[in-house]
Amino acid sequence: MNIEHITRIEEKYLISTEKKLQLLTQLKKILIYDEHSNKGKYSVRTLYFDTPTYRDYQDKLNNNQQRKGIRMRIYDVQNISAKLELKMKNNDIQEKISLKIKKEDAQKLINREYHVLKKYKSEVAIKLYDIMKSNNYEPKTTILYNRYAFKCLEKNLRITIDSNLATSNTEFNLWDLNIDTVNVSPVYEHILEIKRIRELPLEIQEIIYPLENEEKPSSKYKRCCNFLYLPEKSILGRKTNRYNFQMLNNTSQNLKKIYTARGLLIYDGEFKNNLPNGKGKLFIEDLIVEGYFKDGKLDGEIKIINTKNEIIKYSSYKNGILFNKNFLLFKK
Repeated sequence: MNIEHITRIEEKYLISTEKKLQLLTQLKKILIYDEHSNKGKYSVRTLYFDTPTYRDYQDKLNNNQQRKGIRMRIYDVQNISAKLELKMKNNDIQEKISLKIKKEDAQKLINREYHVLKKYKSEVAIKLYDIMKSNNYEPKTTILYNRYAFKCLEKNLRITIDSNLATSNTEFNLWDLNIDTVNVSPVYEHILEIKRIRELPLEIQEIIYPLENEEKPSSKYKRCCNFLYLPEKSILGRKTNRYNFQMLNNTSQNLKKIYTARGLLIYDGEFKNNLPNGKGKLFIEDLIVEGYFKDGKLDGEIKIINTKNEIIKYSSYKNGILFNKNFLLFKK
């Protein structure tokens, strides 16, 4: 079947490795592995599309109760097709419409050749075409992770446990075996998701409900899409794959390459869970963005300086979103 339409409730929890192993033991006794599984475990590769201004990402950041997302997914690099999905959220209700497309059409869509969707003569394909074409959707973030997945057909229930979350904001070919990714989640952190359309069976309730007090994870796209969202095109809209190495001579030598909305950049500063967190500097060709970061996002006042140590600009961010601009002259 090329089209799938599902409306369901989704619940998510962050769990430890110990809890993951306990759940795997319990779930194996009462559920079956899903159709993509090889002894329960497999890899998922997902490419998220968004508008040039990251509208869907902004909706997630702002926790808008009504929002959508478009993604493409494969479960094996040997797959000759991909699933193109439109997800729409309305409070706790999640609606997902999936369209199965050929590998060659998926690769054209990655290159923004929207017209390939017209080959699939269905309302779903036309809807996806209209949304992507009219809003200039483009590839934004590739996400890779490992998954255990279980299902119960008669109860329309699916439970997954995802680990080893990694991302790239520069490489979008899902079939490439050598995608250069950066790890996002620590090895001891796992994401449990329960996807259902009705009340959980009692035997599942007894397993899941003790997790009600566990931390709720943010969406994978929200977490991976932009470590650092830098929308100021007049100052930061430059190519980001070259660096001014004279500027790097004055750093602590604790440098790391990180992925941002602007590509692969160099960062010098404090980290937490493999993300910029605390005081740091971001190098963009002949500019330095210096300030504070939280969970991989700009957070607080930053300043932008050039190679002559002249202050170009001050800006203020909150959770990665520019919310206040204080312009300065081009010199102190």
